[in-house]
Amino acid sequence: MKNWKIGTRMSAGFGAVLVTVLFLGIFAFAKVKSVENSVREVLDYSVPKVYLLGKIQKNVQLIYALALEHIASADRQKMAAIDAEIEKVRATNVEEISDYEKLVKTDRGHALLREFQAGRSAFLASLEETL
Repeated sequence: MKNWKIGTRMSAGFGAVLVTVLFLGIFAFAKVKSVENSVREVLDYSVPKVYLLGKIQKNVQLIYALALEHIASADRQKMAAIDAEIEKVRATNVEEISDYEKLVKTDRGHALLREFQAGRSAFLASLEETL
């Protein structure tokens, strides 16, 4: 390298910088793609699951409140209307749970879903017994 002319040295240095920039660009592009894939995963699966679980939870709370109202009521007409409303909310929950099941991809997610279904069955059994 001592015998190289100044033009050759500058070209070699510029070439080294160019190769380094090229490798950094490729590395950065790969990382951006990785982040994009992670964001897509969150947007396509995580956010919809959280949204659906929030709706399911709200509906369960509504069913519970309606059941308490049913218990406190002595009017048969009002009780029948409450029963109809409970059935409507339960049907909505069945659809939302079905949509949620489609989004579950992991073994842990399926295990938690089975646990949820068992708890839901117990809740619905006690609700039927109460009403």
